[in-house]
Amino acid sequence: MESELDYIEYRVALALWRWVSPCLLVLGGVGNILCIVILTNKRTRGSSTAVYLTSLAVADLLVLYTGLLRQWVKFLFEIDIRQLAEGICKVHLFFIYFATHCSSWFLVAVTGERFISACFPHKVKMGCTQRTAGMVITAIIICLAILNVHWIYGYGDLYVTEMNTTTLVKCETLFDPYRTFVLYIWPWIDLCVFALVPCCLIIIGNIGIIINVVKSKKRSATKIAPMQAAKIQAGNKASHLTAMLLTINIVFVICAIPICFYLIVGPIWYSNITSMKLLAEDDTFWAVTNMLMYTNHSTNFLMYCLSGTRFRGEVKALFTGHKTNKGLLTNVKTARVNPANNTNSTMVESVA
Repeated sequence: MESELDYIEYRVALALWRWVSPCLLVLGGVGNILCIVILTNKRTRGSSTAVYLTSLAVADLLVLYTGLLRQWVKFLFEIDIRQLAEGICKVHLFFIYFATHCSSWFLVAVTGERFISACFPHKVKMGCTQRTAGMVITAIIICLAILNVHWIYGYGDLYVTEMNTTTLVKCETLFDPYRTFVLYIWPWIDLCVFALVPCCLIIIGNIGIIINVVKSKKRSATKIAPMQAAKIQAGNKASHLTAMLLTINIVFVICAIPICFYLIVGPIWYSNITSMKLLAEDDTFWAVTNMLMYTNHSTNFLMYCLSGTRFRGEVKALFTGHKTNKGLLTNVKTARVNPANNTNSTMVESVA
């Protein structure tokens, strides 16, 4: 009898789930925990950017250990944790969608903060504060929790009776209208909330940041002032953080686009599957797009290290015990750049 195992495409998908998953779990687990430790130390935790990045690390941990861990256990041990108990089914469905949505929107939030810092530097001290960051994160959490609360009451154990035989179906939609919603409406909502809208906002925000940084450097190159060197130094430091955030934004977009494409095209492709080989190919596409998505949640620590010199310094200090001269992220401060006119210029010394 023909089986998916007869096709190399399915065996590739199986290998990805079984052997790449634990690597991402370890990498993401260790990396995100280190991010939380570094971003919450005394010299860093006062920064609004640190608040956003810490929240992002927590969300990424939740994504990895609710979503990817389940898939690994399922494909390696043939145990689906959603089938263990009705409560686990409800809670797991809620948290996997909630966490992925939070991760995307925390990244949008920190990108928005950098956009404000780059384009409206004189408003940074008023708007980009730790309190504001806390309020934004709280609002995101509340909105996304409300959006995903339907999993709690819509899924559960369903008893189906056919021809005087009652069968228990675990972790299934409990109502026919809700099943229609989950199959045909929710995928588009999820696609927009998880990837499409965040990707668009991140791309627009990064374009604005890059344009402003380029203009700022051109203006700085044409000015000569006694305190200009200090201002340029602060600008360079802010540029380092911008480069770090641009890096994680680019990784997010690259990793999110494939699964966006699959979620749009996948249902059409799946409805036209007429052979076991095509089904095996579909399994491969699904595995690859998921691995890319989970890679995004696993590699932020590496991106910070690659693009942030001060972050590398903090990592070194964490393991060696030698403190760096300055913290990774410091609060916004005001520097007097033109004493003669007694005017102030706001500088962001949030650096990587």
